[in-house]
Amino acid sequence: MVRPISKALELFSRVVLVALVGLVCTNVVLRYVFDSPVVWADQITGYGMVYITFLAAPWVLARRRHIAVDLLQESLGPQTRPLLGAVLGLVGFLYNAGFTWLAWSELARILARDSQFSDAILVPQWTIYWVLPVGSGLMALEFALNGIEDLRAYLRGVPAPRVAAE
Repeated sequence: MVRPISKALELFSRVVLVALVGLVCTNVVLRYVFDSPVVWADQITGYGMVYITFLAAPWVLARRRHIAVDLLQESLGPQTRPLLGAVLGLVGFLYNAGFTWLAWSELARILARDSQFSDAILVPQWTIYWVLPVGSGLMALEFALNGIEDLRAYLRGVPAPRVAAE
């Protein structure tokens, strides 16, 4: 169930990316051709980048395409690599679970205050902040799933799962 949700959020992040490109291009034309920029375009672009990052990250992690330093991994034998993956899965799960808890706490505080970011865009803060606990929560689950896959591979004595195919 987690991986289809991650895929859906990744597709949504693609839509956000296309919308941001359109917004930035429109704003450039309005600014330099008509001398009338959209005042809130820069803020929306910044928030959109947060959306893209937190919504696509679980899918990238599920596909095992996240950024990794493989110096230690490559120095281990193929039978030992899954153990490292299991340990890193646990560490990633714990970190993201903690971040999710903090993000949910902050989101609850923001919802209680019903606050806005600025006068330029009259948008409640929760519309931006919801993506932090959702994205990091899904990342925690993906780290756990990857760690379990790696632990199973280690216990069976088979090589670690590789990058998922498209």
